[in-house]
Amino acid sequence: MQTKDKEMYWKRRSFLLLSLTLLSNAVSATSSFMAIPCSVIAAVYTALWGIAATLVAIMFLYGGVKYAFSADDPGGRKQGKSICIQAAIGGIFIMVWTGFKQLLVSVSPTWLSWVGCGI
Repeated sequence: MQTKDKEMYWKRRSFLLLSLTLLSNAVSATSSFMAIPCSVIAAVYTALWGIAATLVAIMFLYGGVKYAFSADDPGGRKQGKSICIQAAIGGIFIMVWTGFKQLLVSVSPTWLSWVGCGI
């Protein structure tokens, strides 16, 4: 894969993760009919956040190793630095979203009941 293709691939993956997050919050769980799909969405949501956090750590380490072992190749060092920066931005996004969600719950503990599944 070329660099442009890789960037488009990761942008699509990020968009998919964001879409799943927003979709999971938009699903209503007011009826018993929605209880099972809601629990499945909650499980997927929880798993995706764990996977995302692990992926951030792995990508940061990968970028650091690529940067360290590309001493003679300026392009490799630049790519390693770019990977580290993008992984850090992804980690910041995860932390900000988690903090924002916790802030909303602390301000209004009932907001999850009308947002959707209560994830």
